[in-house]
Amino acid sequence: MDLNIRWLEAVRLALPKIFGELPSTVEYDLFLIQGPYVPEDSEPAYPVFGVYCPDEESLEALASLDYWEMNKRVNNWIVQLGQAELLQRAYFVDYVDLNLLKSQKIYPIQ
Repeated sequence: MDLNIRWLEAVRLALPKIFGELPSTVEYDLFLIQGPYVPEDSEPAYPVFGVYCPDEESLEALASLDYWEMNKRVNNWIVQLGQAELLQRAYFVDYVDLNLLKSQKIYPIQ
């Protein structure tokens, strides 16, 4: 799980470039969510991206993007980068793991 979180962190760091049309005020985060039928205090929790829009401009810009198009753009970026390069980047990001996400609730803390 920890390698998956580091992989997601490498992708998270690229999101401002992937979505360059969004204002620089948009924040991209990692956090854990629980499945709908899993009690909050049990496993498995899994990491996901979160997007925070601190102002109306960034909220409107994000709302104008199609969810599936955003997903496609991230997937295309990953494919173009390649698995080996993504793993390389994952090893050089700040250390983020399951325990850190559990304790902080969100990463990075801004």
